[in-house]
Amino acid sequence: MKWFGQPWGAPLCEAAEQMGTPIGDPCLRCKVEIVAGDQGVILPLVIEDGTATLVAMHLDCLVRSVVPDEIAVAKTLIQNSNFVTSSRDSQKKIVSTATIGDAIRRLKTEAASDNDLTTVALCQLALDGEAAALDRVIEILRKRSVQ
Repeated sequence: MKWFGQPWGAPLCEAAEQMGTPIGDPCLRCKVEIVAGDQGVILPLVIEDGTATLVAMHLDCLVRSVVPDEIAVAKTLIQNSNFVTSSRDSQKKIVSTATIGDAIRRLKTEAASDNDLTTVALCQLALDGEAAALDRVIEILRKRSVQ
């Protein structure tokens, strides 16, 4: 495995070879083209005929591919300008994206500058609609507002 983009503090960034960002290549997971400024990995992929090729994957996509989807039933849906979340007791909450979304993005930026990769990944999962991650990020934000 090789990596591209800015280092993110993982052992991979020290042990493996850094490659140039494969601009224009599609991400293996999300199929969105890699652009300048993206971070990620380059993986070998063996296809049906037995040949191998190298493929790129965004860092966020790599995290999502290995973090278990624990609560498929309670996924957060991001629709229009609202977060709609299903809590475990099936009550629904609608929170303005302008307030919670901006707070999560600020927390993600702060965590990235502190090399807190767990919080960065958690924020991205929350922004991508994972209900469990959203609940944990809201808990982090509440604790910070009390301090």
